[in-house]
Amino acid sequence: MSYNKDIWENCQTEVSGPVVNDDGVSDQWSHWEREFYFQNLNRAEAYSGIGEVAAHEENTSKKNGDLSNSWIDPFPSRGRGISNPIQQRSSWSSYSHYYPQTSTRRVSSQSLDGNTEIAATALDNGLGLLRNQIIASSQLHDEYCNARSYFGNAETCDQVTQRLNMLLKDQRVVGLLDFLKNNNEDLRFQSRNFSMISCKNGRVDLISVAKHSNLRFEKHDLVVIEGDRGKDLVTIVEPVVSQNVAILFNYLKKKLHLKSLKCGQQRIPSVQPDSSAISKKPTMINEDENFVTLPNKQVLRFVKPSEIQLLVDKFNDELTAHKLCLRYVASLKLDIQVKNVEFQFDRKKLIIYYFSERRLDFRGLIKELFKVYKTRIWLCAILPIETDHRGIAKTIVKDEIPKELTSKDGFKTLAPTDFHGRIFNNLISMFEVELDG
Repeated sequence: MSYNKDIWENCQTEVSGPVVNDDGVSDQWSHWEREFYFQNLNRAEAYSGIGEVAAHEENTSKKNGDLSNSWIDPFPSRGRGISNPIQQRSSWSSYSHYYPQTSTRRVSSQSLDGNTEIAATALDNGLGLLRNQIIASSQLHDEYCNARSYFGNAETCDQVTQRLNMLLKDQRVVGLLDFLKNNNEDLRFQSRNFSMISCKNGRVDLISVAKHSNLRFEKHDLVVIEGDRGKDLVTIVEPVVSQNVAILFNYLKKKLHLKSLKCGQQRIPSVQPDSSAISKKPTMINEDENFVTLPNKQVLRFVKPSEIQLLVDKFNDELTAHKLCLRYVASLKLDIQVKNVEFQFDRKKLIIYYFSERRLDFRGLIKELFKVYKTRIWLCAILPIETDHRGIAKTIVKDEIPKELTSKDGFKTLAPTDFHGRIFNNLISMFEVELDG
């Protein structure tokens, strides 16, 4: 039996489409996980790039006296069918000695017989290839988890997804989602998956993932995504969330944005009340909240091991920018409380999170910061509802400025700052009060 690259290319194109080449995968022909089969053929032929595997397969088939005991598709529902049934292989462990450059997957990915653990082919930068999907190796995943405290308390972020799923059991919330879908056509026609992520300070958000993406995420994986005219480095809170969770999350996020715009505005009493105005019972939805969209930011890639050290440098630079911002606020006599500072991963934007009870002129602060950092300066107002969701408080929780980190091991002892996550959890509590209203 002849095995060559032309056979593989023709078969791969017909059955499973082109092989994805990503992050240093230079020779896809050597990956024995590429199982497939042909239509109307008695035997499935596979090219592995190693002659010993072909000979081993041929000898095994002759001994068993059954040419159909060959490579099979792990996803039969995707295939086009075979005229003769293909029997299941007894074990994949007999091929392990042909592939010395493999690492065992940290998650127990069982073989077709359910007994032998399948190994992932090692790629560059600590990644692996398992069943045509790129994953993070166990060592790289451990490094991801060690840096988790940079993004805030993991439990606070997990509470957001858990409470959103609980809200979906309420028929009133289901009716709200139906109303939003009827008023937004884009919500009814979605062909994407969604993942919950967390940025610095526990700021939860959503990203879209193509359904046929070859990236497979787990909780606490670090990934690089599209940002606001740049790139962001985030952590995975929930690899897959439902479309209803995504719609409800963005609806509450819209409410949070509208509340932050109203925060600090001075109320101007009306001169003459309108006698024709009819008092209406407040509803959960207003005209501004009707329009809800789903995220279109895409995942670009996994974070490389060398970039975790860059995260340490980014953290230290943000501490320096925070202290500098406090000095400028004091010199300019601005009546604001600077909560925290965050750089975009590619340093194309500097975000200042602050709280103020009234609107101020920030042009002087922006000018001074731009002289130093030569990048976009973005001031983002936050709501003071970290501890009490029953009303807008007059004070805001002040977090202590941590010390600089000397290495990535310092993340293990870093006290996480997660005011964004606490604010969003209290926003959910406010929404629950409105439901019972």
